[in-house]
Amino acid sequence: MREARSNEERAALAGELRGLVWQAIRCPNANHALQKCIEVLPAQATNFIFDELAAGPDGCGGGIGLAARHRYGCRVLERLVEQGHSDWYGALLDALVADSAELSVHAWGSYVIQSTLEHAPRKWRRKLHRMIERNIGLADTKPYARAVISKAIENAEDGELASLAQAISSRPGLLSRMACTRHGYPGVLHLLRALAGAEVHEIRRQLTEEMDTFRRTRYGRIVVAVLKDIADAAPEQ
Repeated sequence: MREARSNEERAALAGELRGLVWQAIRCPNANHALQKCIEVLPAQATNFIFDELAAGPDGCGGGIGLAARHRYGCRVLERLVEQGHSDWYGALLDALVADSAELSVHAWGSYVIQSTLEHAPRKWRRKLHRMIERNIGLADTKPYARAVISKAIENAEDGELASLAQAISSRPGLLSRMACTRHGYPGVLHLLRALAGAEVHEIRRQLTEEMDTFRRTRYGRIVVAVLKDIADAAPEQ
């Protein structure tokens, strides 16, 4: 694909994958060729990839959810989400949003939702934010849900950040569980650095109460250090 001298040559090479998309998705080597097609070809030249993927391996539909839950299929979907600007793009994002609660707690599916939070147009990111807030309790016990929440926090706009902060802080113990874990602490740090007003004061209050607990965990100690830096930088009253 890299050696092809024109889009026509690349499209011809990609055409050899027609009818074989699901075989490529399941192959540890061929899935990379599929990803490269999506990365380098014009959007219209990848329509067949989406059509075959959405149809599923048996042609009966439901393929987007199946691919998102596959260790290689999730990577192909991430490339499709990143590409955008295709006739099928809205259908892809609608399917991911509808399945987002279950995908957010899945080892591979959570990566697709994170990619959507980062790259999708705002219309769909706002839908995802609402889904995440409604299902915030999943993060109590599901580490991959914490990774999705962290990504949502990092890509929040306007009032979304405050709304997410309120949802998290209203769930007893959730902020602490996020702060002590690999998937959750990046979101907590972003809240501390980006929030203002009453929301950040509540976040800091809850975290400060757990300082002794945080000092016993690797990621909690990072949160403690940031809290201390914020306290040191605050103007004296």
